[in-house]
Amino acid sequence: MVHSHRFNFRRYTFNVLHHQRSDQEMNGKPFLIATLFTAALLFAIAMALQSFTAIEAPNFLFTAIAFYTLLNLLLFQLLKKAHVVSPNRFVTMFQAAVGLKLLSSIALVAAGLYFFPENRNSIAIGIMIIYLFFTFVLVRYTLKETKK
Repeated sequence: MVHSHRFNFRRYTFNVLHHQRSDQEMNGKPFLIATLFTAALLFAIAMALQSFTAIEAPNFLFTAIAFYTLLNLLLFQLLKKAHVVSPNRFVTMFQAAVGLKLLSSIALVAAGLYFFPENRNSIAIGIMIIYLFFTFVLVRYTLKETKK
């Protein structure tokens, strides 16, 4: 009976730290800048490929870059809200965000192959490169913000 009323310092400390961490808002400004910089960089690379090499980047890739930019911003907002709720919700939402982005990549590749079969190699490789760049930005800035 004495043990049930005893003060549990570990549990108290965990609850205080957990509450403080989930109350802190994730800063979206660095993520926004990084996402827009990534989009601008990918646009510049695609345009340079068309201008200076024999490699032709289909216009579909420019649409894919814009799509991933908007998707990245939306997913970060959802992760930001989940971070405030609880760490468990954040982990679940993070896995869902990466999975959704992967599924959207598959859908974009399928759409590109269906509508532009003559550019299938450049579409498939281009979308995977775009996916990697934007996923790197999302993971890097999300982990950076959650460590604060």
